[in-house]
Amino acid sequence: MIWNETLKREIPDGWEVKKIEDFCHIFTGKKDVNQSLDFGKYKFFSCAPGYRFSNEKLYEGKAILISGNGSYTGRTIFVNDAFDLYQRTYAVVLKTDNTDCLEYIFYTAKRFLSLKVGGGTHGSAIPYIVYDDIAKECFPFCEIAIEKFQKLIIQILSRISRIEKEILELSNLRDNLLPLLMNGQVTLNSCLFNHGFLFFVKFTIWEVKEYVTWMLKCRYYKVFNHNFVNLWTMNR
Repeated sequence: MIWNETLKREIPDGWEVKKIEDFCHIFTGKKDVNQSLDFGKYKFFSCAPGYRFSNEKLYEGKAILISGNGSYTGRTIFVNDAFDLYQRTYAVVLKTDNTDCLEYIFYTAKRFLSLKVGGGTHGSAIPYIVYDDIAKECFPFCEIAIEKFQKLIIQILSRISRIEKEILELSNLRDNLLPLLMNGQVTLNSCLFNHGFLFFVKFTIWEVKEYVTWMLKCRYYKVFNHNFVNLWTMNR
């Protein structure tokens, strides 16, 4: 390890120092928050946690999103989806001709940039950051080491994304199935029968609730539609 004056910390010997702008394009959205929707085709990210929706797509693919103003200034998340953005939320995406290192930049930004710009670098009543706060951020770089990191982290993030989608599908199943069960439009027994289960017991509505909640936790079942559950085990 050697001391690096630019970063003001030690980095591995032989590593270079690069800036985010060397690898990435940086842009913001074009809409105000009040133009977002409760429902829509695409996720709409603002500076606050969570997301709303939009029927317009600003970008599709991997991106680092950084909140540009307000109480959550500097909040940093990673997405791999089609999305729209608030006009003060920054998106950081790779230039097409560069090394695939966006995940590495994301975790570096989470560790160092978020601490540096959290709470804003400008403003008093409403804190905010500017383009150069992100673009000029420096980080240590070694292509061979980062390639190894990328191979590992991409697999991990892919699994996380798959699990999150399964949880969302099961949550939708729970929210749609329980009202139908409670008003008698469907029964759990009929759902099981339609999937080849001929021997079953009668469940109370509270047992059904516990059953669906358990499915959300263990993720062993796959949703086919809003009314039925496919009870064959997923590959894990």
